[in-house]
Amino acid sequence: MITLFSALCEKQVVSCSDGAVLGSITDIEIATEECRVTALIIDSKRGMLSKSSNSIRIPWDKIEKIGVDVIIVNYCAPSVTVSCCDKPQKKFRFR
Repeated sequence: MITLFSALCEKQVVSCSDGAVLGSITDIEIATEECRVTALIIDSKRGMLSKSSNSIRIPWDKIEKIGVDVIIVNYCAPSVTVSCCDKPQKKFRFR
Protein backbone atom coordinates (compact mmCIF):
# COMPACT_ATOMS: atom_id res chain seq x y z
CA MET A 1 0.00 0.00 0.00
CA ILE A 2 1.29 3.43 -0.92
CA THR A 3 0.08 6.35 1.19
CA LEU A 4 0.97 10.03 1.05
CA PHE A 5 1.91 11.89 4.21
CA SER A 6 -0.89 14.38 3.54
CA ALA A 7 -3.39 11.49 3.45
CA LEU A 8 -2.08 10.17 6.79
CA CYS A 9 -2.54 13.60 8.38
CA GLU A 10 -6.26 13.55 7.53
CA LYS A 11 -6.88 10.34 9.53
CA GLN A 12 -7.71 10.12 13.22
CA VAL A 13 -5.49 7.89 15.37
CA VAL A 14 -7.49 5.53 17.59
CA SER A 15 -6.26 3.29 20.41
CA CYS A 16 -7.40 -0.32 20.02
CA SER A 17 -7.23 -0.90 23.79
CA ASP A 18 -9.99 1.53 24.79
CA GLY A 19 -11.24 3.08 21.53
CA ALA A 20 -10.05 6.56 22.50
CA VAL A 21 -9.21 9.03 19.76
CA LEU A 22 -5.60 10.01 20.45
CA GLY A 23 -5.39 12.83 17.93
CA SER A 24 -4.08 13.40 14.45
CA ILE A 25 -0.68 12.93 12.85
CA THR A 26 1.50 16.02 12.72
CA ASP A 27 4.86 14.48 11.83
CA ILE A 28 6.71 11.26 11.13
CA GLU A 29 10.08 10.02 12.35
CA ILE A 30 12.37 8.49 9.72
CA ALA A 31 15.58 6.49 10.14
CA THR A 32 17.50 7.90 7.20
CA GLU A 33 20.26 5.28 7.35
CA GLU A 34 17.71 2.48 6.99
CA CYS A 35 15.24 4.41 4.79
CA ARG A 36 12.21 3.51 6.91
CA VAL A 37 9.56 5.19 9.04
CA THR A 38 10.18 4.52 12.74
CA ALA A 39 7.33 6.42 14.44
CA LEU A 40 4.30 8.65 14.02
CA ILE A 41 4.07 11.88 15.99
CA ILE A 42 0.54 12.68 17.14
CA ASP A 43 -0.77 16.00 18.34
CA SER A 44 -3.03 15.21 21.27
CA LYS A 45 -5.22 17.96 22.70
CA ARG A 46 -6.05 17.50 26.38
CA GLY A 47 -9.69 18.45 26.72
CA MET A 48 -12.02 20.22 24.34
CA LEU A 49 -11.18 23.77 25.38
CA SER A 50 -7.50 23.22 26.07
CA LYS A 51 -5.10 25.35 24.08
CA SER A 52 -2.05 23.37 25.12
CA SER A 53 -1.21 20.24 23.21
CA ASN A 54 1.05 17.31 23.88
CA SER A 55 2.89 15.27 21.33
CA ILE A 56 2.69 11.50 21.50
CA ARG A 57 5.29 9.32 19.78
CA ILE A 58 3.80 6.07 18.46
CA PRO A 59 6.48 3.56 17.36
CA TRP A 60 5.82 2.02 13.95
CA ASP A 61 5.54 -1.49 15.41
CA LYS A 62 2.56 -0.33 17.52
CA ILE A 63 0.46 0.43 14.43
CA GLU A 64 -2.14 -2.29 14.01
CA LYS A 65 -4.01 -1.11 10.91
CA ILE A 66 -4.11 1.87 8.57
CA GLY A 67 -7.69 2.12 7.39
CA VAL A 68 -9.61 4.40 5.09
CA ASP A 69 -10.67 6.81 7.85
CA VAL A 70 -8.61 5.92 10.92
CA ILE A 71 -5.28 4.52 12.04
CA ILE A 72 -5.61 1.91 14.78
CA VAL A 73 -2.67 1.70 17.18
CA ASN A 74 -1.83 -0.49 20.16
CA TYR A 75 -1.21 2.37 22.59
CA CYS A 76 -2.47 3.06 26.08
CA ALA A 77 -2.49 6.71 27.04
CA PRO A 78 -1.03 7.30 30.49
CA SER A 79 -3.85 7.92 32.89
CA VAL A 80 -3.78 10.98 35.06
CA THR A 81 -5.48 10.61 38.39
CA VAL A 82 -6.35 13.60 40.44
CA SER A 83 -7.14 13.01 44.05
CA CYS A 84 -9.33 15.45 45.88
CA CYS A 85 -8.34 14.00 49.22
CA ASP A 86 -4.62 14.85 49.23
CA LYS A 87 -5.01 17.39 52.02
CA PRO A 88 -6.78 16.63 55.26
CA GLN A 89 -10.12 18.32 55.26
CA LYS A 90 -10.99 20.85 57.93
CA LYS A 91 -13.98 20.09 60.07
CA PHE A 92 -16.32 22.89 60.88
CA ARG A 93 -18.63 23.05 63.86
CA PHE A 94 -21.77 25.05 63.80
CA ARG A 95 -22.96 26.56 67.06
